[in-house]
Amino acid sequence: MSPDEEAMKVSATSVISAARNCSREASYSLGEVSASKMEEPKDEALMAAYQKGDGRAFETLFSRYQDRVFGYFVRTFGDQALAEDLFQRTFLQVHRARAGYDPARPFVSWVFSIASNLGKDELKHRVRRPGDTRWGAPEDAPERPATGADPEGLLLAQEKSARVEGALAELPDSQREAIILHKLEGLSFPEIANALGEEVEAVKARAFRGYRALRKLLADGDAP
Repeated sequence: MSPDEEAMKVSATSVISAARNCSREASYSLGEVSASKMEEPKDEALMAAYQKGDGRAFETLFSRYQDRVFGYFVRTFGDQALAEDLFQRTFLQVHRARAGYDPARPFVSWVFSIASNLGKDELKHRVRRPGDTRWGAPEDAPERPATGADPEGLLLAQEKSARVEGALAELPDSQREAIILHKLEGLSFPEIANALGEEVEAVKARAFRGYRALRKLLADGDAP
C-alpha cells in the first residue's frame, strides 16, 4: 500500500470513528435546507453537503444507516464479525467515493449498491466450511425485540423471527438479497433496482419467487 493509500485509509477510518462517537442527534448546517423548516434534511442533501466538506452531514447519514447496513450483512452472512468488517468497508467506500456521488440518485440506492457489491465479492471469495449449505444462522441475526411486549409475546416473536431467518438462509442468494432489501431493510422495488442496476420488473419477479419459496419453507416447518 502506497503512502497516499495509507493516508486515505487512516483519514476515512477517522471519519467513521468520529461518526460512531457522535450523537444520533447530530447537528448540521446545510445551505440546501431552509433554516425555517423543522423537517429533517433529505439524505441526498446531506450527501451533497458532505461533498462540500461538512463532516457533520456524514455523521447524520451514518447514524441513519448504520443499523440497516449492518443488519443487511448479518442477515446475508449470519456472521457478526464479517458483517462488522463489511459494514466498515461500506462506509469507507462512501467516504472515498463521495466526490462521484450524483445527488440525483437516491442515497439509499447508492449506499446499498456499495453494500451489495461488497457482499457479492465476499460470496465469490469466501470458502464454505465442509457440509455448510447456508450462509445465514438465525441465532446470529440482530435482535429487535418489540418494546412493551409481554414475556410470552416476546418469546413467540423471537421464535417466529428465528424461523424466518432460518428459512431465509435456505433461499438462493439472489432471492434472499431481494427479500432482505425489500421486507427487512424497507427499500422499494425501484430503489432496489437502482441499487442492483437491474430492471424493476426483474427485481419484483425474483422477490416474488423468493416470497413464494419462503412461505413454502415456513409451511413445511409447521407441518407435524
